[in-house]
Amino acid sequence: MYDLNLLEPCFDIYDFADEYKELEINTDSYTVIEPALNFFRELSIPREFAQYVEKIDMDGGNEVYMNIIPQWDGEDECFDLNNITSSEIRQFPNLKEATIMSSNFDKVKEIFDAENIDVELL
Repeated sequence: MYDLNLLEPCFDIYDFADEYKELEINTDSYTVIEPALNFFRELSIPREFAQYVEKIDMDGGNEVYMNIIPQWDGEDECFDLNNITSSEIRQFPNLKEATIMSSNFDKVKEIFDAENIDVELL
């Protein structure tokens, strides 16, 4: 959506808040905006797009995070990847490397290592 521009519409919290005024979305929020999170939870991603994922780069400044918590400072574990399975990783046949946020890195690293994917902690 944000880097490869494969998914549409490209979600923008400010446009979303304007369109759904009845939800009274606070775009200055320091906490999760549930309607925005629900948008991503319900987003249908075609399976064929998985082949385009070669790298995961979790960074506190990624647009996806800023559209869920607009004022997020990256200082908490809100978006940490702490649980993943081999079957989840195998959905991405071309995934070769990942930089992740995790407070359970050793355990998560074992899963990535088992799938021969280079992973490092942000």
